[in-house]
Amino acid sequence: MEILQKLDNGTRYTTEYLVRFIAKLQPKSTAIRTDLLRRLVASLTHQALGIQGTLRPVGMEWNKLRQGTAGQVMLFIDKLYDMIVGDSAQNKCSY
Repeated sequence: MEILQKLDNGTRYTTEYLVRFIAKLQPKSTAIRTDLLRRLVASLTHQALGIQGTLRPVGMEWNKLRQGTAGQVMLFIDKLYDMIVGDSAQNKCSY
């Protein structure tokens, strides 16, 4: 992804590592995967996101991430997740 190249190395590696961690958990459904990724985005941005009708993280005094921004960040994270899962599947098939 071209956008990853615009991030500094530490941010890029940390983001990729955390998304890979979620991918290795192998969420059973798309809804669970989305909730996990939304929670990750909330932590990375230090802003609250609605997950299953509740602003997460609970107890934090973070501002709510705007809907348009949240949508764009989630598109990015979803694409990154799909790339990582696709890479994992290709690596397994090559053996």
